[in-house]
Amino acid sequence: MKSLKEIYRIGKGPSSSHTMGPMKAAQIYAQRHPEAKRFEVTLYGSLAATGKGHMTDVAITEGLKPVGPVDIIWNARERLPYHPNGMLFKAIDADGNLFREKDGKLLFRPGGHGALIENLNDLAQEIVFVKNIDNIVPETKAKTTIIYKKVLAGLLLHLQQQTFEYLDMLDEGSVGEEELEKIIQFAKTQLMIDIPEFVNDYNAIEKVDYLYNKLNRPMRVCGMVKNEGEPGGGPFWVKNDDDEVSLQIIESSQIDHGNAAQEAIFKASTHFNPVDLVCGCWNYKGEAFNLTDYVDPNTGFVSNKSKDGRELRALELPGLWNGAMADWITVFVEVPIETFNPVKTVNDLLRPQHQ
Repeated sequence: MKSLKEIYRIGKGPSSSHTMGPMKAAQIYAQRHPEAKRFEVTLYGSLAATGKGHMTDVAITEGLKPVGPVDIIWNARERLPYHPNGMLFKAIDADGNLFREKDGKLLFRPGGHGALIENLNDLAQEIVFVKNIDNIVPETKAKTTIIYKKVLAGLLLHLQQQTFEYLDMLDEGSVGEEELEKIIQFAKTQLMIDIPEFVNDYNAIEKVDYLYNKLNRPMRVCGMVKNEGEPGGGPFWVKNDDDEVSLQIIESSQIDHGNAAQEAIFKASTHFNPVDLVCGCWNYKGEAFNLTDYVDPNTGFVSNKSKDGRELRALELPGLWNGAMADWITVFVEVPIETFNPVKTVNDLLRPQHQ
């Protein structure tokens, strides 16, 4: 049996966006600048306005202190482009320089598509369809795509209906051993939730609590195509820091390509990033989930990008369908390759599927 300290992770403050996120950013920045003598961090907008209450300064200091001391500057009146929760890190006396535009201004990036989780949360809609912006289907070939969008949505509604019925039962507490076993099998075989063997040793009350926690989450059904060599990530079983195993979508940038074992697993992947996602964002009581509660801040990463022909390394927030949905119920469904028509460059428009 696990204790509460094992089930609930203790963070440095009350917020994933204002505490744990900044702490992870500080840790990554410290790793990038081990030569720094000290740091200067400026907090803007919402982070500066509410950072004291959220212990943002404590989290950032904790993340940077293995390398050097930090000065925190609070600038609530100014908001950085793209996002209200802005931070500017400076490594003082470090070899690396900040990336600047041609006019000398600092380059600001929105931190990857993980920044969109707050947009999705603000919608507060029951069902949301998410599609890759560079997956363009000509109108003449849209029929298959439309059909499979409906298929994915139908599966989501079907799984939600059964999940909600079980959650009502668990909430009332009137569940016998036979019903608990049915719920466990449903979670394993239909929702693809990994249920460890030690759960079999739980008593009835502990099983009810465990299953309620696992089922009462946002749900997503992801349409995946077979991997045909396109750049990007794919679906994998992943073990987190608490030894919990779950289905996740992993980007290439998150893989340690210097690790032979990880590289072999990545190259052997059979499917590609999601073509479409259908997201169930309300709980069994008809209330909207706070989607920011289901983000894994430890899945932020540094990616290699370019700007005006110059290479740069950018700190990315947990990707929208990666770490930003890490604690969702996730179901993968294979969809036809015809539903995936990427356009990353102008030359991609010359592909047969765009004619």
